Amino acid sequence: MADRMDALLEKKRALLAEQAAVAREFNHWLTAKSDDPNEDGALENSRKTTKNLEAAIAQSRNPGYFQYHRRSRRVRRMEKGNELAKLAARISRLEDQLRAVTAQIETLHEERRNAILTAKPPPVSGFQDWFRQFGEPSEEMKSRKGLASEFVPNNKVYGGTPHHRAFRSVAVTLKKGRATS
Repeated sequence: MADRMDALLEKKRALLAEQAAVAREFNHWLTAKSDDPNEDGALENSRKTTKNLEAAIAQSRNPGYFQYHRRSRRVRRMEKGNELAKLAARISRLEDQLRAVTAQIETLHEERRNAILTAKPPPVSGFQDWFRQFGEPSEEMKSRKGLASEFVPNNKVYGGTPHHRAFRSVAVTLKKGRATS
């Protein structure tokens, strides 16, 4: 079961990495900026087209011809090859595969959880049974002060009146250690 889980998690990591690479390529088609205006991406090309049209509107009252902005080679190639639609479909297919793998992982988790819940816990009725089942605490745990929780007798003395004599408290205080929660 663990090998199957590891294989599914590795497959999910690979699918996520592939999806990220496709998303970066998609983003590059949109946002590429270059010194060569023929290699600008779709967003930069759109910005230049809008700016050019605003200039054309301002220039429209004057006589003469105004040259409109032409799409860059990269954008023409992108539109001709329908690149963004292909990449979006690829991302969508990868997402479907990721959902399927995630569902398999969740099913495996549910099987593990059910196996744990249906398994009968070992009978433990005291510390001796616990230590026999799970082992003694390490020497480091026993020797380091303040690491393990401990019970400390309360040293308060009560009383001392003419009618009642003084007596020590029988209470015990738990000093919570750093290693226990």
